[in-house]
Amino acid sequence: MTSELSERLADYAAVAADLGVDAVALVPGPNFSRALRHDFMSHERPFLLVIPAQGPAAALVPNLELGSWELVGFEGAVFDWRDQDGHAAAFASLVQHVDIRSLAVEGQVMRVFVHHALRAAQPDLEIVDAEREISGLRMVKTPGDIAAMRRAIEISEHALTRTLETVRLGQTEKQIERTLVQSLFAEGADDLAFTPIVAAGDGSARPHASAREDYAVAAGDALLIDFGAHKDGFCADITRTVFLGHASDEARAVYDTVLRANLAALAATRAGVTAPTPSTMPRPACWRPRPIPTASAPGPGTGLAARCTRHPTSCGATTWCCPPARSIPTNRASTGSAPSASGSRMTCW
Repeated sequence: MTSELSERLADYAAVAADLGVDAVALVPGPNFSRALRHDFMSHERPFLLVIPAQGPAAALVPNLELGSWELVGFEGAVFDWRDQDGHAAAFASLVQHVDIRSLAVEGQVMRVFVHHALRAAQPDLEIVDAEREISGLRMVKTPGDIAAMRRAIEISEHALTRTLETVRLGQTEKQIERTLVQSLFAEGADDLAFTPIVAAGDGSARPHASAREDYAVAAGDALLIDFGAHKDGFCADITRTVFLGHASDEARAVYDTVLRANLAALAATRAGVTAPTPSTMPRPACWRPRPIPTASAPGPGTGLAARCTRHPTSCGATTWCCPPARSIPTNRASTGSAPSASGSRMTCW
């Protein structure tokens, strides 16, 4: 086992010790990928890594995945199982081997059937939700992590430039989406961070809209593109809004208002401030000059991470705190451009 892998597993062992539980369990997802530096799918076959507070880690691996698992360089005990036999015996062997009475899990990622399989193997096992503590490790980025994030951003922005250079009035949203996806891979993306959103006109006002085959972009349309590249284990999540031909006075007023709110939030963001604070702070200077009849408060958007829209995030329902003495990668720092509303920049194309 490499020293790097041992150090990452030690991080989770420390979480278990801090929580006063016997072990931490990870399943395929962002924390699993952080620990192992390999991606595995979450599917109908249970896959589990158990990291005790004391002692070596152990894994439950579908036999189908053993070839890929060998690439991890994991040297702990591995309990594999085959579809024709079922996974019950492997779970029983795993819990007997690690000899634990309490287990911290990712409450937002571990599926119910895995929870049930653990309890069936050991009925007195205490399972606690430690999503915050486990995912919190991903808030602290290594220099290599930050370099990968910047590369994902760079790929995304280059792909956007290539895409916008091809946009013409009369194209459909779907045609623009296809060009964007092709450009991301042409620029070096390993995968898509998520399914892109390409929406124009009335569609650009709909959260998480889907690109339409039957809508042709027209002069004056707002064209919203929400997308990102996945590179070296990290995702970019970038939103850009461009106006085709010209922007209306109302559109410019909306942009100016949201930009002021964004700048105020950036000014309030510093080590020791909980994540919801910037998006819930008073905004009298931002909202009074140009009142807009139908407006919603802008939020901080989605951070850059191993998975988009997964903890740790900065949505209003969380209270994640920025660790001291750490830099926070932002669009301004990573792209050299001015800070903008939820990552958006007003451009006429």
